[in-house]
Amino acid sequence: MFKKNRIVFVQGQKGFCCNLKYIAEKVIEKKLPYKLVWLFDRKDKTINKKEFPKEIKLAKSNPFNAYRYIATSKVLVANKRIAYFKRWIKKSKDQLYIQTWHGSVAFKKIEADIVHNEKMLNYLEKAKIDSSYIDYLLTPSRFDTEKFSTNFFYNGPILETGYPRNDIFFYSEDKKQKIIDKVRQTFGISADKKIAIYAPTFRDSKDINLYKLDSQAICAALSEKFGSQWVFMVRLHPLIMSKKEELSQIFPQAINVSTYSDIQEILLAADVFISDYTSSIWDFVLQKKPAFVYATDIAAYTHERDFYIPLEKMPFSIATNEAELVDCITYFDEPLYQKTLADFQKFRGVVDDGKASERVVELIENYIEKRNVKK
Repeated sequence: MFKKNRIVFVQGQKGFCCNLKYIAEKVIEKKLPYKLVWLFDRKDKTINKKEFPKEIKLAKSNPFNAYRYIATSKVLVANKRIAYFKRWIKKSKDQLYIQTWHGSVAFKKIEADIVHNEKMLNYLEKAKIDSSYIDYLLTPSRFDTEKFSTNFFYNGPILETGYPRNDIFFYSEDKKQKIIDKVRQTFGISADKKIAIYAPTFRDSKDINLYKLDSQAICAALSEKFGSQWVFMVRLHPLIMSKKEELSQIFPQAINVSTYSDIQEILLAADVFISDYTSSIWDFVLQKKPAFVYATDIAAYTHERDFYIPLEKMPFSIATNEAELVDCITYFDEPLYQKTLADFQKFRGVVDDGKASERVVELIENYIEKRNVKK
């Protein structure tokens, strides 16, 4: 039996974060009469229940809970594939399934566009089943919409709402400052220091030696170029979180922020972003702050995943080793960067404007209201 006003969130990352967090917060902010259930990984021993608003019910995503909540909730919101569908559940026509996904596609290829090795086949079969149930897929740009229309095994409505998680970059200055202060207090960073965040994506090999970087040398270059003292944060992709202890050995002087739930808050607090192929770079540059690409394995990664747009056509300087990254920082041209970035964002057709969460919640409101009237 359906719970008319219940929304279940199926989260791909650990903790209260990503698009689902900001949609849930908007529901709570508007004081809507919905029951919110958050399914979290049953293997997650680190979940901090205190970071979740009291209005959200937490439930482990074991088979029983997955079936019970997904099959009986009026609205499903997910940022990953709901693989449960394959074995247990056939979505009802009276349910609304919104897929937010968890990253832009301006860099690496995804889903149907990846070279289909044997390890991917099982996933892709589940992906096709999942896509057959989706009612709306959200994207942050026209470019994403074009790619998702062909790579996601999906031919339903695609809504260019922007990403709810990026609303944070459009908050009022007071609200943003409170979040920045929280991040700084959490990691003991004084207000007079600037922050560089290094957040590489995962590799199938899970070899973190690819990420080696002298954080002190990079901070020295940043200080020489931009002034002030700098601190260096490192954040591993969730798929290689098992390597966090090794990370501490590679970056002994860095602050490991891999277990901080919401990377958007880290991005808001950071002054410079360094990465390789992660889609988080597109979230970060909505603030128009400097970002650099540091990628030591471009040829290998191109073979492994490939790109929608060649790296050299991106609006970022590209370094393949540490010395090149220092040079990229030293010779960073702010006016040229801002122009190139603005041109590229225009090419992508970016729609993020701080109102994505509102748009998604209005979609949910309208659906529930119409369905309840019919009943």
